[in-house]
Formats: sequence, C-alpha cells, structure tokens
Amino acid sequence: MASIEFKDWLRDNTSLLEGSINLYTRTIKRYLKSADNKIDLENINRFISKSFRESQSPHVKYAFKYYLAFIKKPNLYYKLIKVRNMPRKKLGVYLPESMIKSIIGNIKQDLYRDIAIIQYATGKRAREIITIKEEKINIEHDNNIIKITVEKKGGKEDVAFLSKSYKTILDKYMMGKAGYLFLPRNLRYEDTPEKEKKFNNQRTYYYNALKTAALDTGIERFGTHDFRRNVAEIIKKKTNDIRVVQKLLGHASITTTMRYFSEDDQDVQDAIMEHQNG
Repeated sequence: MASIEFKDWLRDNTSLLEGSINLYTRTIKRYLKSADNKIDLENINRFISKSFRESQSPHVKYAFKYYLAFIKKPNLYYKLIKVRNMPRKKLGVYLPESMIKSIIGNIKQDLYRDIAIIQYATGKRAREIITIKEEKINIEHDNNIIKITVEKKGGKEDVAFLSKSYKTILDKYMMGKAGYLFLPRNLRYEDTPEKEKKFNNQRTYYYNALKTAALDTGIERFGTHDFRRNVAEIIKKKTNDIRVVQKLLGHASITTTMRYFSEDDQDVQDAIMEHQNG
C-alpha cells in the first residue's frame, strides 16, 4: 500500500518520467519488503550499499531521496551512505541519413512521426519541438524560411530554422490561435505543473514510438537525443565550422564563442537549409 501511495505522490509532486517513477517505486517496494516496512537509517544504507555492489545502481539512492521526502523525513537523505554513483556515459548512435529516415518512416503514429521529422530537420531537443507554440512560428516569405522560437528547459529561448517545404507538416497542427502545436490546445502557458506533466507524458509516448520504429528497422538502440548527435555530425561535415554547430545546438558555451564572431544567423540558416534539402 505504501509503495502505491508513493507512486501517486511521485506523479503529483515531481516531473519525473513514468519510467523513472516505476523504477523508484519498485526499488522502495523491494526495500520495504526486505526490511519488514521499517524505515531505519542503518537498514537503508545497507540496502543502498548492497544494491550498488551488485549492480552499480545509482538510482537506488535517488529513489530514497524522493521516498524520504514523501514520508516527510527529507533531512535523512544527507545521512545516507556515499557511493561513487557516477552515471554510465551514454554512447551516441550515428547512422547514415537513409537509415534515420527509415526509422522515422516506421513510426506508426502520425503525430510522433511529424515530431521526429521536425526534430531531425532542426537538430533541436525533443522538449523544444514538443513545446512549440503556434504564436512563435514566423514564416519569412521573402527568404522561404520558417523561423521558430523554441523554449529550452529553464525558460530560455532559442531559434529553430525550417525551409518552407515543412509548412505542410506544421499546417496539420496550426489552428490560427494561441496554443501548443503538439500538446493539448487548451493547456495554459503559465500552468507549469500541468504543462510539465503533459509534456513528460508526450515525451514518453514519443520516445517509445521512436524506440519501436528503430527496432522495426533493425536498430536496437536509438533515442530522441540521437537526432541531435546525427544532425550535429552532418552540419559539422557540411560547414567544417564548430561555431555553427554550437549555435545550432544552442549550447551554453556559445556565448563565449560568439564574442569573436558576428551575431548574424545566416550561416546557421544556410547550413540547415542545405541539410534539409539534401
């Protein structure tokens, strides 16, 4: 019963993905069963240490961080055993463009296929594409460019470029009024908790759709962030200019790099148009 209540609490009070919620809930359920439902610091530390020795599972300690907050004993977290819980480095997946297009083509749901098309075309994060606002889409007819202001995590803004050939995809979701393109249209911008919950759900569905499509294509491992890695590699080869790649990806270090260059976006526009039309 306690693990069920904990699961509901995680959904209502955090922005964790459903996969993480399930993982943390299973971890706490396993602990409670082994400790006869007793919350004892010594037992918790023994459980964390044993789990880390057996499988190097850093998520165990994070599960207790949330559980201690759930039972209103958050200060106990700072007394938990310290383990070298460095996360494993994720290796990027780099594929030929034809293979990536096959993966996208194998996405069964139109919505998630269109999100994947836009993400791969722009090189932006899944979050930035899923939370596109209709009012932030600006079509520059003279330049045949669609300029989209996207929202990064933390509320900062960045710009994504599309050629006008992608307008037919955007038109499927545009309704001529304020609202998110790929999220419920009645979702209020200022309703952060609800927006985060809807976004996390959409991102999970999108990730699962992409993972299934990759498996159908014969690729065992391919995630939403691999789109960015592959686009970065493509743009680097086409421009031989790290500055363009940094600006395209919107990395924080671009502020320092751009002190030595013009703020003109034309180089990014040209490179991304060549990528999209190639």
